[in-house]
Amino acid sequence: MSEPLPAEAIAAVPAAAYTALGVAIQAYEPEAAVLITRSPSALLQILLEAGRRAVVAAAPAIQSAERERIYAALGPAHYVIFTEDGWTVEHSVECRLSGHMPHCEWLRAVRRVAAEPRAEMMGRWRIDGIDGAGLPSLARIEGDAP
Repeated sequence: MSEPLPAEAIAAVPAAAYTALGVAIQAYEPEAAVLITRSPSALLQILLEAGRRAVVAAAPAIQSAERERIYAALGPAHYVIFTEDGWTVEHSVECRLSGHMPHCEWLRAVRRVAAEPRAEMMGRWRIDGIDGAGLPSLARIEGDAP
């Protein structure tokens, strides 16, 4: 448990709040209610600890939900940029965060066409898919023509 609360924090809580919380906790855990009636600061400590435990228990779900929100906001798209001196794949956020970049299927597909980039390939392209032969389906990003 954490350090005891200062007396002024305990004094600032109305007695009715202790009573209401005590009744609620007694219904949930009768042993805690005995402690609470003897020590209002114990009630606050129990509530703080319960809150901490709830946050710790919820953390994986919160992290998962936040990760999904970020993926949805930033999208799953991969892009390839061809320049005169080479090319690079811009991986999706999901691909970057998952650690799959070295094994990315989009990267393998682009490698198949990037060995000899042609002048008309220069610029930035969205990778829309991979065909049956393992080649990428590319869509030029508007305004990014060579």
